Parts: sequence; C-alpha cells; structure tokens
Amino acid sequence: MYETYNNKICVNQEVFYGKDLSLIGYVRFNHWCKGSNPKLNKMRTVGNGRCGLIEFKSIPEDLQQIIIKSYGNPWTQEDRETFTSQITTDQKAVEHFLSSNSLTEPKKKQHICEAEILNLYNEIIINYDEKVKLSGRKSNKGSLKEKICKIIQELKLENFPNSQTSRYPHNLPANVRSLDRKLKGYLAGGFEFLPHKNAGNSARTKIKGDVANWLIAQYSMPNKIVVPVLHSMYMSICEQQKWPELNESTIYKWLHQPDQERKWTIARDGMETFRRKFGHKLVRDKSDWFPNVYWAIDGTKLDWMHYYDTTLGMAAKLKIDPVFDIYSEKILGWSYSKTENHVDHFKAVKMAVENTQSRPYKFTYD
Repeated sequence: MYETYNNKICVNQEVFYGKDLSLIGYVRFNHWCKGSNPKLNKMRTVGNGRCGLIEFKSIPEDLQQIIIKSYGNPWTQEDRETFTSQITTDQKAVEHFLSSNSLTEPKKKQHICEAEILNLYNEIIINYDEKVKLSGRKSNKGSLKEKICKIIQELKLENFPNSQTSRYPHNLPANVRSLDRKLKGYLAGGFEFLPHKNAGNSARTKIKGDVANWLIAQYSMPNKIVVPVLHSMYMSICEQQKWPELNESTIYKWLHQPDQERKWTIARDGMETFRRKFGHKLVRDKSDWFPNVYWAIDGTKLDWMHYYDTTLGMAAKLKIDPVFDIYSEKILGWSYSKTENHVDHFKAVKMAVENTQSRPYKFTYD
C-alpha cells in the first residue's frame, strides 16, 4: 500500500475511495486534490497500469491514523523494505571515506552506511516534529524512535543475495538514547565524528596480546620509528591479521603509559635514559618525617646577626638566643638580651614549646 516516490513516502490513492477503507469518497477526494493549494499532495496520477500516489505527509492526521491502523506506520513499520527504500546515497560521505588512507575497506563501507542511515533517521524525526506541531496533537516521538531503532538493528541481518556480505554493515547503537547521542555527535562533528568516535570507545582496551607485542616490538627498534609511521604500518596489516582498527592518538597514549614505557625505553633510548627515568629517586625530607624530634639552642651564626657600629669597628650589641629544629632548620623560639644567661635560655625554650605544643626527643646545648 505504501510506496516511495521521489524520496517521499506515498500511499495508494484508492484508500480514500476504494472498497477497503473508503475514507472520504471519490468526489471529495478529487476536490481535495484540486486548486492552487490542494489539501492532498498528488505525487503520481493513475494511468498506464500504475496506481495514483498521494504523499503520506499531506494527509490529515485523523485519516493518517486510520491508514496506519490498517496498513502500519510507513515511517516505523517493521517491514525493513519500507525503511530501506528511503535510504539515499550520500555522495559527500562516499567521497570523504573512500579518500581516507587511515581506514580499512570494511570500515569505509561501515561509516558510509552509518552516515546514510543517520541522515534518514534525522529526516524522519524532523518530519514527525513538523507534523505534530502543525496538527497540535500530543507527540509520541519516543515510541517512534524505538521502532526505528529496532528496524536499524534488523538491517544488520540483511545480506546481499547468495552472499554472507551484509548489505548494511553499520555499527550503530541498539538503544534510543545512544542512537540519539550518536546522531547529535554526527550532526555537530560531521563525517569525522564516525570513525573517531568508534575508535575512541574502547580502543586502548583492544591493545593486548599480539597487537600489544607487535606495537612494542616495532617501537623498540633502535631506528626510533615515530608514531605516525607506526600507525600507517599497523593499518596496512590490521585487516589481514584481523586486528582492531586504532588511531594515532590511541597508539601514542598506550605506548606512553608507564608500564609500556619500561618495556621499550632500554632498547630504544639506552640504559642511561632508563635509569634517569625509572631509577631510584627517593629523597627523604626529614622535616616532614621527623618534626620536633631534635632541637638545639645557641651555637649558631645567628649570634652575629645584629651589629653596633663604634669607632673601634663592628661589634655585637644584642645577643640572640635561638631555639631551632635541626631537620627543618626552622627557628621555634628566641630571646634578645645584651648579656646571654640562663634566663634567656628559658625564655627561648618556653617560646618554642608554646609555638609547637610539643617537646623534642633530643635537645642539645652549645
């Protein structure tokens, strides 16, 4: 009952006056198709053994629902032929992916197919939103998306005649939310989004076994191959070896993980570089490890910090009696006086105890 004509979903005009439904009758149908602004958009007239076609989108909403109940929704019915007949070739996508040197042939076909399916999915949703807006009816877009998503997944099962080759080799998500995110990214990022997004999902988790060994072996060579060249070498053999597709960024990040760097640094850069990078570098900061363990008083160069000028030359006027932490070399307490005695020592120690709220395990005196 449905047919795609000039990339538009159409319905046989006999649904309006035929025996099955007879929605409005023949006279009224002709009236709706006439005039400068007809109510029904006639896409093809009857004649030469062909049926007349009316664009489904132009049919009033109430009549659409009656047709859908009888023949299914033309946008979402589970008959894959209705959906696939609307998929059109995206020449720009074909030119973009076929010209890529970093993609294998199966990947090129996959991304072209994904672009064409996403184009149709986006077109269907836009048409539905416009129809709902014009009719003022409640939207049921969630159910629509679920049915389309189901059809898209069923396309994977369709092969070419007498072949095991998939006619639609896509890898689009199986649930609506993920498919919508995919569409949003595709509309924002264009064709570049498809291969890069796929490669970034779990690419680093795919680098293991023979793939990991091959990358390490090649990168460890003393001729110091760079990542772009390594990536080109990998892409030239990955299809034959049935290895996953990787991009340059993924390979670079994996090779420069600490565990992987330890494997190739000696062979590539030598033992000296390995020792500098991965050798023992632990430095003990005793001020953090042993706070307020060892104090000392007096006997430092700080005694001569203040001077008094006289005709006889420079001479100390004030005595400084400091208490300081040996490991951190921080002054904890002090006392100033013209003559150094035991009272100054007590003042300095008292200040150190009050400032630190602790006592040392070792205390020395000069």
